[in-house]
Amino acid sequence: MVKAIPFEPGDKARKHPDCCLYLSKSLVDAVWEDLPPEPKITLSIGSGSGLLEAILTAPGNKCIECVELETLREIDKYIAEKAMHYVSGMQSLCERAGHADAWLFVYPRDPALVSRYIERFGNGSVGKIFWLGPRQDWDDLVVKLAEQNHAAFHSPYQRHAVVGWEVYGVIEKRKDLLHLNRLIESL
Repeated sequence: MVKAIPFEPGDKARKHPDCCLYLSKSLVDAVWEDLPPEPKITLSIGSGSGLLEAILTAPGNKCIECVELETLREIDKYIAEKAMHYVSGMQSLCERAGHADAWLFVYPRDPALVSRYIERFGNGSVGKIFWLGPRQDWDDLVVKLAEQNHAAFHSPYQRHAVVGWEVYGVIEKRKDLLHLNRLIESL
C-alpha cells in the first residue's frame, strides 16, 4: 500500500527520515521544472523509499518510474508497484532506461553507475540526466565523463545548490544526437 506524502518542503532545506537528500521548496521546484512532461518518462534509478519521486509527481504532469534493488523491495513506501522496476544487484542495469526520456539519480551508491548507464543506454531516448547528491561525487562524475569522452553528453552544470555539501546537477545530450535518435525511433 502506498503511503500519503508526509512532508511538505519549506523554504529552508531539511531532512526527512525517508530521504537521504535535504529537501527544500526551491530544490523541488527546480527539479520539477526540469523534468520532462507526460507522456515522457523519467526513470529514477535508486529511488529508495520513493518520497522525492512522490513529491515531484504530486502536482501532476510528470511521469516518474523507479528502479531499486530487488533485495530492497520493502523500502518503497510512496510509489505504486506498477511504477517500480527491480534489478538483482548493484552492478545490474534496468532495461527500462533505454526507453526513458530522462534519468534521475539521487545519492547513487556508486557514482560510476551513471557512466555505466550512459555506456549501455546513452544512445537511446534519454535527453537529460539529473543528479542529486554529494558535491564531491558530482565533481568526480564530471571529471570521469570528461575522461571517458562521452561525446553524446556534454556540459554538465550545477543547477542548484542544495546545502553546502549537496548539489543538483544536470547533464544534457547534444541536441543534434537527440533529434537523430528520435528520427530513428520514428522509422
